[in-house]
Amino acid sequence: MSAVRLTILGAGTLLPDRVRHSAAHHVAAGKVSLLLDCGAGTLHALDGTFGPRLDSLTHVAITHFHTDHWGDLESLFFAWRHSPGGGRSAPLTLLGPEGLRERLEALAAAHGDFVLDPGFPLDVVELAHGARWAEGSLTLSAHRTEHTPESLAFRVEVDGVSVGYTGDTGPCEGLGAFFARVEALVSECAVPDPPPVDNHLSPAGVAALAGEARPRVLVTTHAFPALPADEVPALVREAGYTGDVLAGVDGLALELEPGAWRPAPVD
Repeated sequence: MSAVRLTILGAGTLLPDRVRHSAAHHVAAGKVSLLLDCGAGTLHALDGTFGPRLDSLTHVAITHFHTDHWGDLESLFFAWRHSPGGGRSAPLTLLGPEGLRERLEALAAAHGDFVLDPGFPLDVVELAHGARWAEGSLTLSAHRTEHTPESLAFRVEVDGVSVGYTGDTGPCEGLGAFFARVEALVSECAVPDPPPVDNHLSPAGVAALAGEARPRVLVTTHAFPALPADEVPALVREAGYTGDVLAGVDGLALELEPGAWRPAPVD
């Protein structure tokens, strides 16, 4: 069994940044090619430079409907529909919070039928808080987060490996247990301590979350300018977390096996 590959495609926020675009992460294992969120810049990150290509995706999962987490979804469908050679034909599963289909219908009304009729089979799956969805070797579980009424965190399980992704959240009861013993946890860390808002995590909040979840490796993302992204791991350690922690940056890739992680080799 080959390792599961986790690639950070967008480690940043809504603000322009050459090395950290808006939220997007990729999990690859066998026939599974899963995109977690697709904020601004995601389409152009799917050119193969970091590994995944646009035509490889089998699943897309959206945590919530803020533009920096799903703003490039329409662009993905437009690129598939108008790609040279007739575009995509393989089916795609699109998963997201309740209200996903209603928002897709609004996008289609504003911009064109390609959003819901992209020229290939599209399965739209809405996930409630606490939902668990499975297909083949892939299982995706959802947990509410403290961000928007519909916002979700995801636990991805494939080939004996688990990956956790917070999406956007403030401190949230039960989230640490939800992520228990994942091989990798991709966590937002948007604001400094003491946190000025309660719907994003600070280094202390991330340290508490990871301390409960005990991932094999923690990857911090989504830092706003008041919190220099490269300094976040040190701040999380200062807040008491003792595990492996990395600052997320676009192109960071990890290979994951049950109970272990390592940097992915450069292609």
